[in-house]
Amino acid sequence: MALSICCLREKNACLKDLQSRYEGYDNYFTLKRHYSGVFTKSPGRKYVDGTVSYIDDVDTDLFSVHELDDMDRELGYKGEQTLYYPLCIPEFPLDYGLLPLGNDQDVLKLVSYVPKHRLVKVYIEIGQTRVASYFKSSSKVVIDELEPESVSPELNRKKPCRREVGSCSKKLELDHPANHVVD
Repeated sequence: MALSICCLREKNACLKDLQSRYEGYDNYFTLKRHYSGVFTKSPGRKYVDGTVSYIDDVDTDLFSVHELDDMDRELGYKGEQTLYYPLCIPEFPLDYGLLPLGNDQDVLKLVSYVPKHRLVKVYIEIGQTRVASYFKSSSKVVIDELEPESVSPELNRKKPCRREVGSCSKKLELDHPANHVVD
């Protein structure tokens, strides 16, 4: 694991001009972490009862979700707690500007906002998330969950075939002689 040289800003310290701080360093940004709070419901979503901390001099080349986990252990979160990191897209409200930050692809999305936006806001939720988009896949895969009571025998026998551009699907012909196994 690469060691990043970022620094937790003192509680009352203020940096007003991040663009000039990072001038000439296109891959550096400040991470604004909102933690120990909860999101309210949409519309008019807010993060309430939380605390804010700033981490300056974060290097996009070294930043990862694992590093974020390590930073959060310093806040007192334990490794066995499930943490969700909604990322707020710069210049978007919380109602529809939140994206998950859970893997390398999500980190690349975060990095794409730097250097235009030197302040990146990330929120921390513990145990469960209230952000509906957190579990939406950016791929073409569609996962539908149905309650067992709502599934009719008719639905179990006949599955609709959904095809999308870019998806990889092939209809299996189970009655075809080539698919029969002979012992």
